[in-house]
Amino acid sequence: FTADPRVERRVSDHLKRFTLILARETETVSYLESLGVTDNVKLVADPAFLMAPVEPILPDTLKDFIEQSPIGINLSAFAGKFITSLSHDDWKKIAKDCTRALLEADLGPILLVPHVFKETNDDHKFLEEISREINAPGEKLAILPKTLSAAELKWVISKLQAFAGARTHSTIAALSSSVPTISIGYSMKARGINKILIITTINTKPIISIINF
Repeated sequence: FTADPRVERRVSDHLKRFTLILARETETVSYLESLGVTDNVKLVADPAFLMAPVEPILPDTLKDFIEQSPIGINLSAFAGKFITSLSHDDWKKIAKDCTRALLEADLGPILLVPHVFKETNDDHKFLEEISREINAPGEKLAILPKTLSAAELKWVISKLQAFAGARTHSTIAALSSSVPTISIGYSMKARGINKILIITTINTKPIISIINF
């Protein structure tokens, strides 16, 4: 709320009236402290870190693809809205160019991982457009169906060799499965979650990075 100090004051007064605020990372806690909201704030872990993965029923071709430990990518039209100078088509071109660059680097097959499927906010629709326009061979590029549950998506993400995601819970699925992860962040929650994980996973497998818009 820092863009509008008047709104920020009203919101901070409102938040002080809450009995309890559960914040899942330190950047949010620090921000609330800067507003004088402290007594009712507790730092907690996002429950998604402990969610048990569930193996989904997938077509044989997709199962074989995942067994190759592909690189996973989660991008959304929603993320592009935080680059205010770009249109939807501009953002889609960036997403498409990045995906094509990974394919050309020949680091392994690429799996597109949609994670939110709301009618007006559908990762699958966005990633399907990218897949269709790249038109790469099926053994190089695949996309998950939009029928998987959060636990099933976590199982798939746990099988990847590396993951880059814009949706917070897609990156949590990767981080909590010890998959090297890049968070494409557009809010303080991404910074906060990665900051905590960097501190707690020094000298362990995950490689944690963040790109901010």
